[in-house]
Amino acid sequence: MISDVAVLPAEPSRLGMSRQTGYTRTRTVPPVREWLMLGAGLAAVIGSVMPWAKVSGPILGKMSVSWVDGSDGWITAGLGLVVTVYGGLALRGQRTPAAAPVSAGLSATGLLGIGALKIAELQPTEADMQRAGRWG
Repeated sequence: MISDVAVLPAEPSRLGMSRQTGYTRTRTVPPVREWLMLGAGLAAVIGSVMPWAKVSGPILGKMSVSWVDGSDGWITAGLGLVVTVYGGLALRGQRTPAAAPVSAGLSATGLLGIGALKIAELQPTEADMQRAGRWG
């Protein structure tokens, strides 16, 4: 037995189309990338300036060390500032030169490289400190 099958068009709202006009609607996407860039840049700047090691002893007194004490800290602060400025401009929707996203991407890559290098430098130092603590 053969029956007639009617093919009905899909509901317009399920296709992302407006019922009145039939044109597709545009959805606003939250600016997640821009917020991430702004936050990462601020974290790099703040992390470069804040103290990351504190030592107190009877003879030396209290000492603190931050990344800006060496040359790496100023480099990371500058790179973080570039990423922060680009993230802020992009978040505000301002037009930026074509070189701005490239420089922000290179700055972020530079921060990643410096962080990986510092982690690689700390691992042998940690092993040396553990050996000195056991036998020293």
